[in-house]
Amino acid sequence: MPEELQELTLQMDEPSMAPADAPITAEPAASPSSSGGEIGQMFRSAARLTAQTLLLEIEGLNALNPDYQPDVDQEQAQAQTELTEGDAKALADDDESAIQHYRNAWLHASSARLHALRTR
Repeated sequence: MPEELQELTLQMDEPSMAPADAPITAEPAASPSSSGGEIGQMFRSAARLTAQTLLLEIEGLNALNPDYQPDVDQEQAQAQTELTEGDAKALADDDESAIQHYRNAWLHASSARLHALRTR
C-alpha cells in the first residue's frame, strides 16, 4: 500500500478528538431561500437551469394525438411565462419567489410533455 494511502487510512481509523458528551453547538444552516444569501442564489440558479433545460427540450413539441396540441401549446406558453416571472423576481433579489416561479415553469413544461404523449 502506498505511504500516502496508509497515512490517510490511519487518520480515518483514529477516534474522534471530541468527547462523546460534548454539546452540539452548531447553528442551523441558512434557509436556501433567504433573500440575498449566497445559498439562496445557488438554489435559484439551479432551479432556473432545471426549468430552462426542460423548456429547451420540449421546444416545438408535437402531440402524438393532434387533439392535445392546444394543451401542449398552452402549457409551454405558461411555462415560459413562469420562467420570465422568475427572472423578474431574481432581478429583484426575491430568491424565494423566483424559485417558486421556476418550479412552476418546470411543472408546466412537464405537463406539456405529458399532454404530448397522450394518445387517447
